[in-house]
Amino acid sequence: MSEKVGKISTALGKAQKKMGKAVKSSANPFFKSKYADLTACIDAVLPALNSEGIALFQGSEYDVEHRVFFVTTMLIHSSGEFLKNKMFVPITKNDAQGVGAAQTYGRRFSLASVCGLGQEDDDGNSISIQKLGEKKTAGVPTMAQNGASPTQNAATQKRPQPTSKPVAAKVQVTT
Repeated sequence: MSEKVGKISTALGKAQKKMGKAVKSSANPFFKSKYADLTACIDAVLPALNSEGIALFQGSEYDVEHRVFFVTTMLIHSSGEFLKNKMFVPITKNDAQGVGAAQTYGRRFSLASVCGLGQEDDDGNSISIQKLGEKKTAGVPTMAQNGASPTQNAATQKRPQPTSKPVAAKVQVTT
C-alpha cells in the first residue's frame, strides 16, 4: 500500500456503501450450484469504485523457477494513494487452461477481498488439490501438495516471495 492511505480509505468506504451484491449467475454443473463469476464481481464493484475516483488494476505473476503463481489486485485513487493485495494461487494443471483457471479464480477472490464483497465459494473445489487425486500434482507447488495454506506461518515462511523483476525460464538447448 502507499505510504498514506487516508484519501483512498475514505473513498473506498464511500464506494462500499454504493456497491451491490455479486449476482450468482454462473452455473457449476459438477457441484450443481450457482456462483458469482469474475464478471459479476467486477460489475458489483467497479461503478462504485470509479464514482469515488478509484481505478482497479489486476495482474498476475508466474515464478517459473519455484512454480508459484500470484494474482495482484490494486485499487488506485486519483490522489495517487493505492491499496495492493498479492495472493498466492496454486496451479493444479500445468498448461494454459490451468493458468487461466488459477488467474480467474485468484482475480475473483482477491477483488472480493480487497473491496469487502461478500460471496459464497460454490465453485472452489474446481481447482482444489483434493479433486486431483493421488500422484496428480503437475504444476502444484510443494506447499499446496502438502495441504499447507499460504496463511499458515510455517508455510508462509517457506513459500518463495514474489520478486519485482521478471524471472526467466531456464532453457536447455540440445542438438
